[in-house]
Amino acid sequence: MAFEFWFEDETRSLLQSFLKQLQQIMNSIVYEGYLFKHEVRLHDEPREYLIPVFESELPEAFSRTETAIFEASDEALSRHGLSGAALQSKLRLLQFLGRRFIDGLVDTLRFLLVQINSLLGSIQNATGWGDFIKEIKDAIENSIDYVRRA
Repeated sequence: MAFEFWFEDETRSLLQSFLKQLQQIMNSIVYEGYLFKHEVRLHDEPREYLIPVFESELPEAFSRTETAIFEASDEALSRHGLSGAALQSKLRLLQFLGRRFIDGLVDTLRFLLVQINSLLGSIQNATGWGDFIKEIKDAIENSIDYVRRA
């Protein structure tokens, strides 16, 4: 399943959902070698370096980022495009790109990862948290050996 959001949810709940889905996606790539239904093969050596991070620091980074979202002011979220129509457009683009990737447009993965970076950057700017998650997501992206269509 690609990214899915319930747009009637409150802003912070939407951002929480994004983080939870992103964590699942990252875990799926590193531990299982799949994103949605496509094989995403990482080079073995970087994968070995990533696993300890996934087992120690990364869960706490997601938890702290989620807490920071709930503690951030409405003004800070709004200033960084994390509310209203701006947030919905970012999340809808994630859904669209995820569906295109699932449908077999493997090259769409690059655009999906760029959009994830955009949203993580806004979260980091609004809350001061999320940069570590972005760095690890980038490490995964830079470690991809190949993607094979299902």
